Formats: sequence, C-alpha cells, structure tokens
Amino acid sequence: MGTALDRLEPAGRRTLHSLPLPARAVLAHLTIGPGGVFAVHTVHAGGAPVVIGAPAGAEPAGDLIRVGSRTEPHPRLARRAAVRAARVLGRAAGEPVEVRPVLAVVAGRIRMVRRPADLPVLDMTDGTPPAVLDRGTPVLKPDRVEYLHALARDRRNWREE
Repeated sequence: MGTALDRLEPAGRRTLHSLPLPARAVLAHLTIGPGGVFAVHTVHAGGAPVVIGAPAGAEPAGDLIRVGSRTEPHPRLARRAAVRAARVLGRAAGEPVEVRPVLAVVAGRIRMVRRPADLPVLDMTDGTPPAVLDRGTPVLKPDRVEYLHALARDRRNWREE
C-alpha cells in the first residue's frame, strides 16, 4: 500500500507512513494531495478472502469485515484514525483540517456485501495506485498540501495527540 501511495507523488500527493499515536497505536498512512487529506487504514489479508459488510441485524452496514474466518472492525478503526489525524493536524494548524477515512484491502479475493456509505474501500489486490483519491475538483492548492505535509511530518505533533 505504501509503495502504491508513494507512486502518486508526481501528481502532487504527499504520503507519510507509520505515524505513531498514543497507546502504541499507529496510523498506517496519511496522504495529502489536491483531492484532500486521507487517513488510510490497511487490511493485509494475505491469501485469505475478505468479505466487507456487517452480518444482518448486527452493526451498521459495512462496519465489520470478515478476513478469512475472523470478523474484524476495520471500518471503525479507519474512521477513528481519520478523527485522530484531523485532531492532530487541526491543533498544529490552528484551524480545522478535514481528514477522510479510507480502507485499503490487500487480499486474494474481496467480496462486497454492503459498502460502507461514508468510507471509500480501495481494492489493492493488484497493487494499482489509488488515483481515486484525487478524482474530481481539487480541494487543496499545492502550497496547502506542502504546509499540511510539513505539519504531519513533525512527529512532535503526533506525540501530543
């Protein structure tokens, strides 16, 4: 996933990997570009199949995924990472910074039962760079991308979260 995100740098997207959060948590990838700021939570399933979508009557649609035989809360973890990143960057910038969650899945096979309404899911099985992050009208100018990247690169900002 990191390599795929790094391939987007020529298009103006800057990515940081493995940002330390309190309580030994780690933000897998934070990527900043014309399309906005994204906290990318990755699911590495190896060869196991992945099913995205909650069992009927359980969690909100798409809030659980099955990796092999295990059910895991990766969509919630992706949302939580985005909230934490927005809090850190907003505090460092002195103004609100929108950070959107993204779930990136690397698996042998992915089946979508219910797509999370508020969470893009990237199928990274073939390693294709996720250009979907910068589709549409740009929301950040190059100087803003560089400014936010500099704030995110300062590890002291993340320790205070």
